[in-house]
Amino acid sequence: SLPHSLYAVKYTKRHEWVSVLNNTGIVGMSKYAVDKLGDIVFIQLPDVGTTVSQDGECGTIESVKAASDFYAPVSGVVKAVNEVIENKPSVLNKSPEDQGWLFEVELTNPVEVEGLMSETEYRKYLNAESKQDSSG
Repeated sequence: SLPHSLYAVKYTKRHEWVSVLNNTGIVGMSKYAVDKLGDIVFIQLPDVGTTVSQDGECGTIESVKAASDFYAPVSGVVKAVNEVIENKPSVLNKSPEDQGWLFEVELTNPVEVEGLMSETEYRKYLNAESKQDSSG
């Protein structure tokens, strides 16, 4: 189950999301990114106690199509990881923005969150990106 209920979720241009409550963030991959990857077969999460920095590489997700690194949307210390998806990566495909959360982090620089996109902004960003994809 989730460390806290998700609300006020913010997104990055690399398609990670974070939901923050009292300086604790739950981090995950957006549905868009997960759908692009296809069937996920392996997930490497950061170790508990690891310090991650915003935009720093902090894990790997492998699908039948490709391996993709993921990056921390915020800086902090990893408090917990989602062992469910380590054992059953398919949960990430089924529920990327809920049960498929990746890890929980204690924020060391909460102001970073303000620079991320709201859900509305993220949707606009995706629309613009898919237009580029189709015209390219």
